Amino acid sequence: MNSKMLADMRRGFNLTQKQFGRALGLCQQTIANWEADRGSPMRYELVVLTKLFEFWLDYPTGRDYARSVLLRCLEMEFSPPPNAKFSPMTASGGQFFLDSLFKKKKEVVSSVS
Repeated sequence: MNSKMLADMRRGFNLTQKQFGRALGLCQQTIANWEADRGSPMRYELVVLTKLFEFWLDYPTGRDYARSVLLRCLEMEFSPPPNAKFSPMTASGGQFFLDSLFKKKKEVVSSVS
């Protein structure tokens, strides 16, 4: 995933860099740096972003659902239990995030079958 794809995806979700970053447990500057090719996601971050991109390409159903998951993350602000770090970009948060995306994908696939 390159910087243009990342920026296009974020804009496709109709989110600012700040909103997108907060939803993923990152700061706005991290997203801005990625979009300006001044840095790149680490491996686990890339897994989450790649899955998001797959849903973004599945317009409109997948994109709408992925956006709703991002907005839910914003609403929750990933309020962690005391002394715990939880965001989509950590192992536990990322798994929750990916599980949410895949749950919808399974529902769509089973409804078509």
